[in-house]
Amino acid sequence: MTEYKRTDFTNRQKSLIYERDRAICAFSGKSLWILDYGINPLWEMDWVDHIKPSKRGGESSLENGICAGAFFNSKKRDNSWDNVYFFKDGKPTSHY
Repeated sequence: MTEYKRTDFTNRQKSLIYERDRAICAFSGKSLWILDYGINPLWEMDWVDHIKPSKRGGESSLENGICAGAFFNSKKRDNSWDNVYFFKDGKPTSHY
């Protein structure tokens, strides 16, 4: 198996993905705007995640990023291709 170097999104990419997705978690539909629901009680970061993980060759690009709450982000781990997204680009998908 090819070993890839982990890459992160830039702050600009994160903000563009956050804006594009309307700050809606792709897994739960929950708003990630801190003013909408307050601070995560566990102080976990709700932000942007790779669809295809960078350590599996996924790029840190706008097309490979989604908004994900901390709980779902950690739960998904590297199972990128078998995840069901209920929201994509801030809009409900057919799975919703």
